[in-house]
Amino acid sequence: MKIFSKLFKMFLFVIIAPLFITAIFLFQYQKHAKKELLKNYLNVVEVSAASLENNAQNLAQNLVVHLTGKTLQEQTKILQNQIKGNNDILFLALFSAQGKELTRAESAGFGKLPLMNLTENEAFKEIKKGQTKISFLEEIFPPYTTYLIPQENGNVLLLVADFMSLISKTEQHKIGQSGGLYFVDKNGYNLVNKGNFPLLDLKDIDLTSAQGTISGFKAGTNLTLAGAYIKNPLGDGYLFLLQSQKEAFYTINLISWLIIFFVLATTTLSYFASLYFAEDLAEPIDKLIDAAHEITKNNLTVSIDEKKYLDEFTPLIKTFNLMAVKLKEYQTLQLDKLLDERNKVNLLARLMRDGIIMCTLNGKELFINKVARYILNSEAFVKNLEKTIRAEDLQEPSLKELLKVPSGTIFHYTKDGRQVYFEVIIEIFRPQNEEPVAILLFRDITSEHEINEMKNDVFNAVAHDLRAPILGIQGYIMLLEDGNLTQEEQKQMLKAISKSSKMLVGLVENILDISKLERGLLILNKTTFDLGKTVMEIVSALTPLAEQKKLQIKTDFITPLPIYADKNLIERVFSNLISNALKFTSEGGVAININQEGKNYKISVKDSGVGISKEELPKIFTKYHQADRNIKGYGLGLTIVKQIIETHQGEIEVESQLDKGTNFILTLPLSLEGEGAK
Repeated sequence: MKIFSKLFKMFLFVIIAPLFITAIFLFQYQKHAKKELLKNYLNVVEVSAASLENNAQNLAQNLVVHLTGKTLQEQTKILQNQIKGNNDILFLALFSAQGKELTRAESAGFGKLPLMNLTENEAFKEIKKGQTKISFLEEIFPPYTTYLIPQENGNVLLLVADFMSLISKTEQHKIGQSGGLYFVDKNGYNLVNKGNFPLLDLKDIDLTSAQGTISGFKAGTNLTLAGAYIKNPLGDGYLFLLQSQKEAFYTINLISWLIIFFVLATTTLSYFASLYFAEDLAEPIDKLIDAAHEITKNNLTVSIDEKKYLDEFTPLIKTFNLMAVKLKEYQTLQLDKLLDERNKVNLLARLMRDGIIMCTLNGKELFINKVARYILNSEAFVKNLEKTIRAEDLQEPSLKELLKVPSGTIFHYTKDGRQVYFEVIIEIFRPQNEEPVAILLFRDITSEHEINEMKNDVFNAVAHDLRAPILGIQGYIMLLEDGNLTQEEQKQMLKAISKSSKMLVGLVENILDISKLERGLLILNKTTFDLGKTVMEIVSALTPLAEQKKLQIKTDFITPLPIYADKNLIERVFSNLISNALKFTSEGGVAININQEGKNYKISVKDSGVGISKEELPKIFTKYHQADRNIKGYGLGLTIVKQIIETHQGEIEVESQLDKGTNFILTLPLSLEGEGAK
């Protein structure tokens, strides 16, 4: 949800930042609007005060106009008429320039005042010509208004008026439902309707200036007031324009609340819109991230619904789903290949003659083939293992114990009456980021061991056979060197030396020919000769041996049988085959048959000897191998025969049964490919 938080915060910041500016604007708007409203209230109270003062000034000026140029008697009469004609005027008196009362007129309800002397009155002293002075004389008390009006002749008119009716009319002007103009004295009492208006505690108002505005003003009740005030132009006290603050600021507060409502509504909508869009944007991204994590865990079956999210994400989600499908297909393909390879390896491992084991270094088995299982379960192997790792009372060969065996150790056990030898090879494989594994190979070296034994037997036999004629030759040479022999004895010894030399040369030639044939270094000396005649010569040479064993050599072919081949090598083939047949036959004989089949000679050398077992039959052409080790030989004759026949591009087969004889079947071309018989 990390990306969701980031997106959500981003949307909120983008949308709420302007709302914060709006809130600052609202605060400034309220402050400015209320200030302007109070200024308007001050203007209204100023206009009202100026209107009252003008009315009073006009009244005084009218009196001055009527009194100008009149005698004292006429002025007295005028004053009396003014008292009678204007209820607002309560008292009129005319003073000399020195402050002595000259005449007066007073209303009936005002009461009698003693004769006044304004000589020492500070207000009277300060009055100037042409200036109307509103003051409060000690003899006259508020709420009445006192005017001192100078005349052109130096006299001063004193006017005491009651403007309560004018004030009452002024207070009748209402502002809204709760606001109006109010005249209060210096103690805060309403001059007109004292019972309907609360006492104002003027100590809570800064009255250092003659006028000002107020807000949040608490009256004698819980009513909160706002408005403006000005010094009362008609006497002591103040003229207030007051209104309930709730009503006064109603419009401003209403607009403010509307703006606040708009801000809150916008904020709420912004919140849910941000939440919605953040979820719409974050959810598919989170799904993609989660799906990518699943793919890293090798779960390639993940898929995201492309229709569930915004259209802008559809191409990305389609591409991701396609990628997952392709990865799944690729994985399936690779797994199939891997399984094929694994099956091939397992099949190969199971078909191998060698034993294979794969395990952990702690001895946990991972793979083992049938051969290795058989070896591990053999009693002889357990004994061999005990000796090798010096473990007493080892019940069964655990893989952990087997890993202690030095690589290259050779074990043996008996299988089907035959000694089987194998070499233990141990390799440690350490793959990256995985647990190391050990690979144990039980390499079957039985054939190698047998071949080595045969080689040792052959070499011992060859050494023995070489030693005997060499020692004989040396003995004959020593006797000849003594010179005490007759001529006939010398001839016999020379024949014996020649015979032994020929035996040595034949043995060495066989060994050399095998080496040349195996390496393809033997050069054929091809000539055209009669194959039948050559065979007959060999039969004639071996007839004494056959007669000695009371055997017969029969031939079934008609000469001439021309062939283009190496005569010496072909002679060796038939000499080896016929001599071997005579060697392994005690009754009956050897039959030789030659027939021409197309461009080939089909030759059969069949005996009635001991035969060859099925197990030994495939091995008779193997170098140094002898089917019957009780009969003296080197195991080279048949190997040389096979090599010579194949060098002439022929074939050799063998058929044999125990105690029923053996038949060697040869196929020899009349001439080699590309060459004709001569």
